[in-house]
Amino acid sequence: MVSANAGIIKATILADGFVCGIWEQQKNGKKINVKVTPLTEIHPDFKPLIMEKFQEYGDFLSSEVNITFN
Repeated sequence: MVSANAGIIKATILADGFVCGIWEQQKNGKKINVKVTPLTEIHPDFKPLIMEKFQEYGDFLSSEVNITFN
């Protein structure tokens, strides 16, 4: 669990069972902008998998997803 101020829980990204980053989204109609902030170095093999999962998330919500890594 990753906690921010005032008990807010951040959405996390797991790789091999470990938290490797957090993400936040901003919705604008049928578009979702996702910002991924790594907490550790994300292995290059995991980035396409992370992007794939966010695309599946967008498909579930019938929305276009734009993903950026900080």
